[in-house]
Amino acid sequence: MSKPRNTGYRQLIHFGRYLRGKMRMVNKYAYQKNYQFVHVWSDTGHIGCLETRKSTTGGVIMFGTDIKHWSSTQT
Repeated sequence: MSKPRNTGYRQLIHFGRYLRGKMRMVNKYAYQKNYQFVHVWSDTGHIGCLETRKSTTGGVIMFGTDIKHWSSTQT
């Protein structure tokens, strides 16, 4: 966040308080020897953030039973 806003800071504090008593999650990727396909999906949402009016890009990659996902805000 290059230019954090007050609302973002308050949401971060709220999220931190929520996580304080929660269990940790770990993604464990086991070795796969019989995979056949790699599936990739991606999408773009125009004006995804109503406050900054920036677009959001995201996607998912499935490699056998493993999943990788991402999202980012465009300038």
